[in-house]
Amino acid sequence: MNMLILNQTQQAELAALNASGDPARQLEAVPLTTGDTALGADLLNDCNEGQTWQHYAAFLQSLPSSEISPSAIVEPQTT
Repeated sequence: MNMLILNQTQQAELAALNASGDPARQLEAVPLTTGDTALGADLLNDCNEGQTWQHYAAFLQSLPSSEISPSAIVEPQTT
């Protein structure tokens, strides 16, 4: 699957964008086995002027994309 990859600095930028945007529209990156996190690259299709993720447009467009195997995604812990 095509994902946008966030390093630790970019994760902090995402947290700041989440804090400054609409509380009902926040992005949460999934953790990867590499220590980075990722967002679905399909967000790029909905971040232009007037679209759902407009607040994140410049940030999303600046992220590198990569093809990620499902095994590279850290599964959430269940309790």
